[in-house]
Amino acid sequence: QGEGELLLRFVRIETLLQSIARSPCFTVGFAHGRNFGAGVDILAACRWRIAAPGSTFRMPGLAFGLVLGTRRFAAIVGRERAREVLEGLATFDAERAREMGFVRRIAPGEEWPAIRDEAIATARTLPEASRAALDRALDPATADADLADLVRSAAAPGLTERIRAYLAR
Repeated sequence: QGEGELLLRFVRIETLLQSIARSPCFTVGFAHGRNFGAGVDILAACRWRIAAPGSTFRMPGLAFGLVLGTRRFAAIVGRERAREVLEGLATFDAERAREMGFVRRIAPGEEWPAIRDEAIATARTLPEASRAALDRALDPATADADLADLVRSAAAPGLTERIRAYLAR
């Protein structure tokens, strides 16, 4: 895959993340098993994040120079915790994710339908216009900066090689 196609793929991922994060829908993400890279970023874009016991999370993009989902993760867990996790390329488990505030709850899959129902009930508590106003008030309005940081990081020459070197470790 060429550098241009790879850059376009990452731009599309960021665009998807922004669509989820700014959706007028009440988004709920459920995670289980090993969650890696853009999968963690998708979860971060959801309003409610639920993890199954034993889930793990890792965001290795900075190991090959890619800035994707960084601001969103920091907005959720705090700047210093984000720095600690991202600088160390740390894998963290569901318990740590809950302690950091990254996930709202740890629940086994059989509890997920009840959590979905709870989310639906929560989504219905505010009138649509009020939810939209709340979303606008809480939106950090960083979409352009997020995309610019991603493009700058992905456009640096040698992205394909940096990814190959990371994978070969």
